[in-house]
Amino acid sequence: VDGAPRERVVQPLLQWLWLTFLPLRLAERPKPVSMAAANGQLLAVDAVAYRTVGGHEAVRSQVIEDVELAKAFKSAGFRAGVAEGSEILTCRMYENWSELQAGYSKSLWAALPSPTAARVVGAVLTLAYIVPPVALIVGLVQRSRSVSLIGGFGYASAVVGRILSARTTGGSVPDSAAHPLSILALMCLGARSRRQLRRGELRWKGRPVTK
Repeated sequence: VDGAPRERVVQPLLQWLWLTFLPLRLAERPKPVSMAAANGQLLAVDAVAYRTVGGHEAVRSQVIEDVELAKAFKSAGFRAGVAEGSEILTCRMYENWSELQAGYSKSLWAALPSPTAARVVGAVLTLAYIVPPVALIVGLVQRSRSVSLIGGFGYASAVVGRILSARTTGGSVPDSAAHPLSILALMCLGARSRRQLRRGELRWKGRPVTK
């Protein structure tokens, strides 16, 4: 992923989240419909299937329209999946940090529309990816071998996961060391998204975004 350091902290999380939390082969099948993944930067679709589900017109009111289109295919009995294509193409979704903030703020609330679900996911991410490096630092400062080992193991496990994702998708392996910062940035962007939605401040390409 090219771009400024802050972009490189956040952007690789998209493919990492899929590879870590979504069984991609199972997600390709028509059922369950809720288990779907898609990337709107490049979509390759069967023309008959596209016309059958109504094309983009059918998802024009959706914020995350690429994923909703994939769900529409699955609902109609078609398969929908993602493919790794970093060897044949590249895409820089946002030109700068301001664009990235606007793009993620537009979408993140819709990825987890329930505030309760957002809090649960935030708690899980904090426990799994932020607490371990903090524990490692605390253990080193306090010279607690057990705390350092537990924190270090948790941090190393997270970094290994990011490294595997980076090697699979053409990402930056050294950037994987900043995984806790990536998770923290994602959570901050998620909070910003919900806050702006609540205040009616969300805009995307000059248009208001509402629930």
